[in-house]
Amino acid sequence: MHGKHYFFVSKEQFLRDIEDNYFLEWAEVHGNYYGTSKRQVEEALNNGSLVVFDIDIQGHGNIKEEYPLESTSVFVTTRTHQELRQRLIERGSDDKETIDLRVMHAHQEMKHIKEFDYLIINDELETASIFLLSVARAALIKRSLYNIESLVAEWRDKAPL
Repeated sequence: MHGKHYFFVSKEQFLRDIEDNYFLEWAEVHGNYYGTSKRQVEEALNNGSLVVFDIDIQGHGNIKEEYPLESTSVFVTTRTHQELRQRLIERGSDDKETIDLRVMHAHQEMKHIKEFDYLIINDELETASIFLLSVARAALIKRSLYNIESLVAEWRDKAPL
């Protein structure tokens, strides 16, 4: 699966899917529901794909709980809340009230940094991108992704004596 894939369902169907434990993570944001299908994630992981999420703290916790060995997490932030505020202002897509709310949420999220495997301070986009790509590459070769006992047994069985 490449790129973003969105599937739209009615609010009623979404609520039924929540009850049926269909989602890996989900959230209600400003009256709209968003979620990630467990089935799609499982399919991608079984195909050896790297699955990348841009999620909030709650979603991060859900993924770490569901995939403790497979998941690798990165907390990306600015150096200061003033810098975040300035970037949001310069982007020009939000009013002051929305920016204030986003900065307030960022303050709350900062309390969870220790729950993440990596931290990237996004001072310069190119450098932050290189760091993020490095983490993604390393995530593909995590020891926890392998059945070590099976690997060692196979290695031993094929070794000349």
